[in-house]
Amino acid sequence: MKTYYALGHAGDVRNVQFLRSALRVETEPALRLAVAECVYLSEPDGETSRRTFLDATPQDPAILARLWAAADPATSADGPVLPSLGDLAAEGNPDALARLVEIAPAAALDGKLGAAIAEIVADVAAMVPDELVAALRAASPRVQEAAVGALASGLARSEERDRPFAAALHTLCERQDDQGAFARLLKPRLDAAAAAGARTAPTIVPASGTVPARAPGGG
Repeated sequence: MKTYYALGHAGDVRNVQFLRSALRVETEPALRLAVAECVYLSEPDGETSRRTFLDATPQDPAILARLWAAADPATSADGPVLPSLGDLAAEGNPDALARLVEIAPAAALDGKLGAAIAEIVADVAAMVPDELVAALRAASPRVQEAAVGALASGLARSEERDRPFAAALHTLCERQDDQGAFARLLKPRLDAAAAAGARTAPTIVPASGTVPARAPGGG
């Protein structure tokens, strides 16, 4: 895994061919996610690289938790996947927003990962609030509940992030359509989630499982 991220953080498009070859032969889902992110990091403006990364981002939150458990902190201070996914989501990319919402249940698997998800979701809420609310509305009830909790937690940690989202949510609440109806239900849910978070300390459950750090040819 360290080899993959060394290539990815080099930001050199010449590494894409090797990384795509690794992605074709890699079968472990967490490592596939790591390789796909490195394809994106090598060519962040390439549409195919973006698609490769988003397609590899799983709905199963345990995969992301395993990758976080296996990641080398020296590789990225902000951890794997989330910064890249957050950047794409903050552009209003619908698929990236959907993936970000879908991974929210991973917050329950690891405390550090949960805090990172909350921060990224709140950052995205400040940048593209309408689009994030639409992604929340489209999510399944279980995923939606986890994402609302993550958003409330992230907003509670930063008043600066809360202001643009609060204003946008207020505007959405005034709309007389399905998006407006959802926004009117969302506001009290966020308030309740924030209040619940303030009353209880988070339970940190270490992510289980490890991911073998290897690359094709033994990297």
